[in-house]
Amino acid sequence: MRDVMHKDVLALRRDTPLYLCALRMLSSGLHSAPVVDEHNETICVGVLSQTDLLSLSSEVPAAQPDLARLQYRNGEPREGPLLSMHDSTANDAMSTINLITVRPDLPISEAAKLMLQHGVHMLPVTREDDANGKSGAMVGVVTRTDILHAVLARASDTWAAGLQNCPVE
Repeated sequence: MRDVMHKDVLALRRDTPLYLCALRMLSSGLHSAPVVDEHNETICVGVLSQTDLLSLSSEVPAAQPDLARLQYRNGEPREGPLLSMHDSTANDAMSTINLITVRPDLPISEAAKLMLQHGVHMLPVTREDDANGKSGAMVGVVTRTDILHAVLARASDTWAAGLQNCPVE
């Protein structure tokens, strides 16, 4: 994981307004970003995705009238008013249920399996829990794209090695 994770991470604080979260994610080309505690910016407390922003935002018109107010948070239908991009924060929209973090020494194949099993596109990478059982500090993130790049790099290395061993006619 250490070899493929991003160490320079765009992390959003819980108290960041949603419109700023959306702008930062879009300008960085991210589909999701970790949300960190405003008092300790190394502790990941959730993940905010474009799906979260679109499904909860009052500024997004519904594509179909019968789904006009169907909202989800943490994979469950959400009751209540839609959120305003200007009056709501990352804390209001982030996913916290099934927040999955991985350790830097986890094999890439295991991270890929977790992403597929839980339907997530990004995993925060954290150090070991501290002695008090609190979550370890975030040291990076890994995305499906990062894993796919690593898999392709390994496959092309194997393919190139195989070509070197083939007789040339």
